[in-house]
Amino acid sequence: MSATYDKSQKISFVYSNLHSLYRKGLEAARASELAPKLAGLTTQHGLVKGRVIKAHEVSVKPVAVTASPAVQSRTLHQRKAIESLQSNLKELNELHSRLRFMLKELETLTKKS
Repeated sequence: MSATYDKSQKISFVYSNLHSLYRKGLEAARASELAPKLAGLTTQHGLVKGRVIKAHEVSVKPVAVTASPAVQSRTLHQRKAIESLQSNLKELNELHSRLRFMLKELETLTKKS
């Protein structure tokens, strides 16, 4: 999927810590059921070398997902941070419109003089 630039939208940046995402994925792969089967097929860096896993070789067990208190507090913290960012953005937009109004007033006053 390619990205396109929409000129009607403002520019924003999203930061993701790719190293922590990679580390979590690597830990999850090592903890999976396939790790013991693939133990003899890994390189020194933990990467699988030349092994294709067929669909019939993998068995998936359903897992009940429950959020731990740490995850709940983190999501609450993230929600508060997003609400704070939204309120700050709203305030900036209001200040921008006020500034624009003041500039128009100054322009009209200077044109009359």
